[in-house]
Amino acid sequence: MPGRTLQVLAASTIAVCTAACVNGDDAATTEPERVETTESAGATQSTSTPEPGTTAPTGEPDVAVVAASTSWSPVLDVPAVSPPPTASCDTTNSDVAGELGLPDFMAEPLGPEPPTTGWFAAFESKTHSVTVIGQYGDGERVAAGSLDVCTDTWSPISSVLQHPDTGATGYKQALVYDVDSDAMVAYTSEGVFVYASERDEWQHHPVPRSDSGLPEVLSAAYHPASGMIIVADANQLLAHDIDTDEWLPIATFPDSTDELQGAFIRGRLSFLGVHAGMDRLMLTEQDTTRLTDPVTGEAMVIKSPDFDPNVDHVWSSKAYGPAGGTVFVTDDRTGDMCGFDADTLAWDHCFPSGADASWAIVGDPINDRLLAISTSTIETWPLPQP
Repeated sequence: MPGRTLQVLAASTIAVCTAACVNGDDAATTEPERVETTESAGATQSTSTPEPGTTAPTGEPDVAVVAASTSWSPVLDVPAVSPPPTASCDTTNSDVAGELGLPDFMAEPLGPEPPTTGWFAAFESKTHSVTVIGQYGDGERVAAGSLDVCTDTWSPISSVLQHPDTGATGYKQALVYDVDSDAMVAYTSEGVFVYASERDEWQHHPVPRSDSGLPEVLSAAYHPASGMIIVADANQLLAHDIDTDEWLPIATFPDSTDELQGAFIRGRLSFLGVHAGMDRLMLTEQDTTRLTDPVTGEAMVIKSPDFDPNVDHVWSSKAYGPAGGTVFVTDDRTGDMCGFDADTLAWDHCFPSGADASWAIVGDPINDRLLAISTSTIETWPLPQP
């Protein structure tokens, strides 16, 4: 995209630039200072009809660079960790496109009606497996299992995630594998649980309590460079060190400028995950994508004319998850499931999935495939190759 114009914006809050700001509407910002510059990019966009997994947008994204926030804390400026290598298989599963079934021990505890309110999944590199948790309602019915991606076979694991003092199960909110700590971590409304495979049990970890109670974790993702888990609630980003149980504030989200519309809050930032190749935190607000430097807070704000990645964590209508070193998000308008492409700065890699907000999306790096998990099936899609 040669000659693409960038807007360099000075920001007084955490990477705030609405979609209107990206398009040049000064009223959409707090009157930041702007400097026009250009960027040349060797990647081009195809206008031909693409195959699944290679869908390209029809329009070029608008891009703005938002200067670092004065409130951004450089807690992720730490020596890089060296994670252990991913386990390998004797033979990989070549049947990457299609569907897999759920075993009875996963489906039966949840019941056929009404549908579950959420699936969560994370790939565990040490054991070449995907841990999957499904829940109904507020966690009163829970199913859990482990999928060996080398053989596509299932094993049951404990589905008991209970507070040790109250016995409350709590609502499951995020599932993340901490690679360098070899820890499968579940964030729930009753605290944090780490799976101990040798005892097949979930161990409760302490969570810092404020005047308003425990952090209401809305999303979380592993940050490979620092070896910590990035956690977002409605108000802030934090770095969680599962080895020391430290919670380090990174930045505070600005207050939403939009009104509460029914059950949805528009104008609020959502944390999607981490783009490992670029080492950028991926956040969204309405129809913009924000690639944020984890150390400085400087962000590239991208408005795509063809895809709205915002998940609206309050009663979300979309599913999202890590795969192929980036993040995939479902499009509630088309049913497509699209991944962000660092070369084109667009959500180019799309699959015609039927996934909704209750599904879990996770990558299988051994077989280079994407898994979309629901109550009735697991869709498998081949990930685009570099």
